[in-house]
Amino acid sequence: MKDLGDGHLTPLERAAYIDRGLSAADVHRVEEHLARCEACRRELTDESRLVRRVGRGRRRITAIAVVATAAALMFVVSRVPRTADAGRLRGQVPPESTPAPLVAYGPIGEQKTGVRRFVWSPAVGALSYRLTVTRSDGTVFWSTSVADTSATLPDSLTLGSAPSYDWVVDAILRDGKTRSTGLHEFSASP
Repeated sequence: MKDLGDGHLTPLERAAYIDRGLSAADVHRVEEHLARCEACRRELTDESRLVRRVGRGRRRITAIAVVATAAALMFVVSRVPRTADAGRLRGQVPPESTPAPLVAYGPIGEQKTGVRRFVWSPAVGALSYRLTVTRSDGTVFWSTSVADTSATLPDSLTLGSAPSYDWVVDAILRDGKTRSTGLHEFSASP
């Protein structure tokens, strides 16, 4: 799969990534792009939320439909005036919002290429993110704090022959609370 001329991921690429239907090379390319492109990370986060709501049983079929629906909704929403008080002026009361989950994009599962970059979704109100990578025995392999939604393993570190690694990102929010991606396992070929 190749990027469109504008350099962003296509809806089909995002759907295939969400559905884990890409080759290892394409997964690596998509994750590299996500690490650099905030717009595509935001799109992928929104689309991932929609897919989770639809249900996991029909995931492959619905991912493409959800992406198409999200694109149509974005077109419609882009036509609506964007003022902070638009809802109040129409007498509408905004619903209580539930914070979006912090989503880990990768690496997850078996990685055929060397793992260097970790990518996750943004959290509203995050001051920073804490990434911790542990070996399968629970010992910390690497930990770092960053302001962005990706981190790259330093060149001085190499993932060894451990059967698997786990990683987790905790967002530190302005209100003092935290949100977590939860623990994600991956194995890496050297």
